[in-house]
Amino acid sequence: MRYTLEDIKTIPTDDYKNIEDFIRSLSSEAGREFEIQLTCLAKESDMRLLQYIPKNLQADDRGFAYFVLKATYFRRHKDYSELRMYVNEYQQHFQDRAFYWHLKSMAYLIQVTEETIFLEGLAYIKKAVEFDESSSHIGILHNYSEAVVTGLEEYPGQTKELLSEKEIRSASGMIDQVLEKDPSYPKFYCTKGRWEAAFHHNFTSAKKHIEKAVDMESSKEKNYALRIGDYQRYMLKVELQEAKMELDDKNSSLKKQLEESKNDIQEQQETLQKQVEQSKQKLETMKSDNMKVLGFFTALLSLVVGSISIVGTQDFLDAALLIMVLGGVLLFSFAGFFFLQARSHAKYFFITIAVCILMIGSSFGLYMMLQGPGNL
Repeated sequence: MRYTLEDIKTIPTDDYKNIEDFIRSLSSEAGREFEIQLTCLAKESDMRLLQYIPKNLQADDRGFAYFVLKATYFRRHKDYSELRMYVNEYQQHFQDRAFYWHLKSMAYLIQVTEETIFLEGLAYIKKAVEFDESSSHIGILHNYSEAVVTGLEEYPGQTKELLSEKEIRSASGMIDQVLEKDPSYPKFYCTKGRWEAAFHHNFTSAKKHIEKAVDMESSKEKNYALRIGDYQRYMLKVELQEAKMELDDKNSSLKKQLEESKNDIQEQQETLQKQVEQSKQKLETMKSDNMKVLGFFTALLSLVVGSISIVGTQDFLDAALLIMVLGGVLLFSFAGFFFLQARSHAKYFFITIAVCILMIGSSFGLYMMLQGPGNL
């Protein structure tokens, strides 16, 4: 007998024979129907169901079905500690089955606020995907895709250490495969919306997908209010991510403006510093020029005063020769002072020195010629 979901809801759980018939009717665990039917029975049952499940399960398909039923019961009734102990107890029996790792991951992934436990669950669902080589089980694909996007939302750094960029992109693509295979399940659209926000940063698309999930949920389901509450929580997360990204963009823009302003100020400071240095150089040049002019007029004044004194005590020719000597000496002193101030014009210094020597030498030579050998 094949059971529909409506049939499952009416199964009396106080009769072991009915449970046994249901277990025998299940399709292969590789199909989505296997998971849906067991979840439906676990959700509709109370604790009396547990007493009809064998305590020591065999490592065969029937034993695995009972294992999944009991584990799903713990999960649906939020008994997570009991669930983790139970799945670990039967790891040796069923560790070669992809669905086992899928179920075990859910026992850990549900603890989102516990980083270590959640990341351990992420490693388990990754293992389930590796076992499911055909990538055909919708439940496993969705669980992996949802786990990775949750990791990106809650623990982005640790998730990116655990998974490569290629694996994250693959997980993003899996939700599209899931929707293509089963476009009727509302939660899949919510997961798609979360990927749009967390990975692609397309917040408009994210909101549309979550709104579609809300619209598709049936108000007749017992967990309708819980599902809607989850969707609203994810919608709020998307809005917070959007606001954070806008704030980060504004901060980045502000930092860029501040950096540009800092560079402008630095350039202005450098320009001002150059202007100050140029002004100092000009001032030094002016001081040097003023000192040259002052020295020139001092020398000129000395030459005039000395010439007047010489003319008053000597005859004209002697006075003229002495004035030439005095002029040469003063010019020599002035040239030496100029050389100390401007060494880059050395050739002009030597030319001036040559003129001085010529003036002094010619004066002495002329004087000696006029005096004659006998008067020396």
